[in-house]
Amino acid sequence: MEEITLSLNGLQVTGRPGTTILELAQQNDISIPTLCYDPHLKPAGACRVCLVENEATGVLLASCVTPIASGMVINTESPKAIEARRTVVELLLASYPDACLICDEGSSCELGKIAFDLGVAEVRYSPMRHYYPIEDTNPFIERDLTKCILCGKCIRGCQELQEVGAIDYAYRGFDSIPATSLEVPLEQSP
Repeated sequence: MEEITLSLNGLQVTGRPGTTILELAQQNDISIPTLCYDPHLKPAGACRVCLVENEATGVLLASCVTPIASGMVINTESPKAIEARRTVVELLLASYPDACLICDEGSSCELGKIAFDLGVAEVRYSPMRHYYPIEDTNPFIERDLTKCILCGKCIRGCQELQEVGAIDYAYRGFDSIPATSLEVPLEQSP
């Protein structure tokens, strides 16, 4: 297979066909934030936190799902990409619990870490929060859907790794949640 050559943050780099922009960046020690990406799962491009700019076209691309192509001029830190990431994070935080930016989870919270790295200290958007009770009846899993950002990792993990498909998205739009069929408790799901 012939290697693909492109520009990544001003460097000429090569990669194999089928490699995503995110994978190529990681191979070249370039960090791109992600929330929905997991190397063990098929990429979904759901969160849009990994946006980068193709300066050849001016288009923002979700780096976790976009395969590299010859002649791309990718900038992972362009002002356009950074501003788009900030907006995405602010929108996620607008639907998140009030105390997110000052919580005790610190660096173990990926959303909080990305918000900090992007300099998001306050949210410009009106709060659009849902409050759900913590589900802790299952002895192995505790779910707090109030903090769910709809990244889909739990759903894809259940489908792709466990091959069970016990959960999927329920409802639409702002009311979407990961749920079991008929919303039965997890321990009663298939």
